[in-house]
Amino acid sequence: MSYHYNASSNDAVQRTDCHYYFNQSEYNPDQDLTNESDRHTATVHMVEQISSKVQNIYVEDPEEGLSFYFSTIPGSPINSNFQVLRDLDYTKIEKGGVLLEALFYTNYDVWRALNATDDPNWVVENIDYGIDKALYNIFKGISTGIEDEIEITDCPEYIQQNTTISVGASFSDIDPPNTLGWVTCKLYGASIEGAVELSETGCLPNNGSMAFNVNVPSLSNWNNTWLRDSGNNNYIQAQIALSGTEDDGTLLTAYKDVLIYSPPTTSGTLSNNEMWCGTIHLTGNVVVPDNLKLTILPGTIIKFGGYYYLTAKAGSKIVAVGTEGAPILFTSDTHQRQAWKNIYIYSSNNDMEYCTFEYGNWAVKFYGYPFHTSGNVVKHCIFRQNDQALRIENSDLQVENSTLENNRHAFVLINAGNSSGIYLYGNTVQNNDRDGIYASHSTADLFHNTISQNGLGNSSTYN
Repeated sequence: MSYHYNASSNDAVQRTDCHYYFNQSEYNPDQDLTNESDRHTATVHMVEQISSKVQNIYVEDPEEGLSFYFSTIPGSPINSNFQVLRDLDYTKIEKGGVLLEALFYTNYDVWRALNATDDPNWVVENIDYGIDKALYNIFKGISTGIEDEIEITDCPEYIQQNTTISVGASFSDIDPPNTLGWVTCKLYGASIEGAVELSETGCLPNNGSMAFNVNVPSLSNWNNTWLRDSGNNNYIQAQIALSGTEDDGTLLTAYKDVLIYSPPTTSGTLSNNEMWCGTIHLTGNVVVPDNLKLTILPGTIIKFGGYYYLTAKAGSKIVAVGTEGAPILFTSDTHQRQAWKNIYIYSSNNDMEYCTFEYGNWAVKFYGYPFHTSGNVVKHCIFRQNDQALRIENSDLQVENSTLENNRHAFVLINAGNSSGIYLYGNTVQNNDRDGIYASHSTADLFHNTISQNGLGNSSTYN
C-alpha cells in the first residue's frame, strides 16, 4: 500500500485547516541533536510511534528540485536536499529511518522538536504531538489507499462443536490499486493457557468476495481450560481471524468474536479441565477426576439443586479464588442446613479464597484417605448455616482470616494435622450451635483467632 503527497511549493505545506511552514533558511545544522546516542534514541522513538500509524510512505512531486522519495524499506535510495538525520545509519532501524524525513519536510514542529533542545522529555512530548499533526497534514483529503481493508460480512455468532460454518468476507481496494493474495481464515479458542488455533482454511478473493467453510472441532481434543463467556456461561469465547497480504506487502486483517457451545458439567464427571462463571445450577453429583482441574472465577454462584456433592478426586484440583468485591458463593435454592451434601477434597494443593459456603451438610471436607493430603488453603472465606463448616480428616490445612458462624459445628478435626499440621490464623469462630473446634487425635496451631459464643459438645446430626 502506498501513500502519496505532492508538495504545493518550495517552502510551505498546507492542507485544509492545518498550516505548517518550513523554510530551509531556518535550518541550522549546528542545532541538531549532536549527540549520536540521543539522536538515535529520539529517532527510534519516532519510528515506533509512526509505525503504529502507517506502513509505507512515498512522497513525490514531479517538479525538479521538489521531488523526494521515501520508503519504509531500510536502505532505500534517498533523493532529498534536506536531511535532518544526515548521519543516521538507516539500516539499523526497523521500518527505516528514511520515513522520518517526509515528516521533517512537511512538519516544522517535528523538526523543531529534534533541534530546539536536548531535553529528552520535551523532545518525546513534542515528537508525539508533531507526528499526529504531520500525518494528518499529509493524508487529509487525499486518496491514499489507507482505506484498503478486509471485512467479515457474514458469520454466525453462536456455533456448535463438530460442525462446519460459512464465513463471508469482502476486500475493498482504494486507489492506488492493489491485488490481494491468498487469505487465511483461522478459528481460535480462548483459554487460560492462551489462544488455541482450532482450525484453518483459506481462499483467493473472487471479485472482492471471499467464502470460507470453517471447521469447528470438538474442544475435547485439547486439555486446555477454556474461557467461558461471562454473559452466557454455556459458551466458550472464540474468534474468527482473517489475514491476507497485498502485492505491495501490506498485511490486511479482520476479526470477529464468536461463541462455541460448551455447557459446564452440572452432573457427572468432567472430561476436560473446566472453568465456571456466572450462575451454575448443579443437577446432580459432579466429580473432578484425576489430573483435571476445575477453575471457578470471581463472582460465580454455584447452586446445588438437591442433596448433591462436588468432589475433587486424588490428583485433581479445585481452584476457587474470588475477590473481596466478587466472592464465590456455594449455596442452594433451599435456604436450610443440609440442603446440599458436601464438597469432598481428596487431593492436595487446592485453593479456596473469598468464598462463601452456606446450607451444606459438611460444607467442605478435606479427606486424606487413602493418601494423606497437604498444601490445601482456605483464606477469607465465610461458612454459615452448615451442619459442619470445615471437616478435616487425615489432612493438613491452612485456614486464614475466615469466619465460621451460625453453623452446627465449625471445625471438626479427625486424625488431622499430624504431618505438616493444621494452621489456623486470624479466624473468627462464633455463634456455632455446638463446637467452635472439635478435635479427635489431631493437632493444630492457633494464632490470633477469635473463638466465642459457641455451644458445648454433644454430637452433630452426622459424626
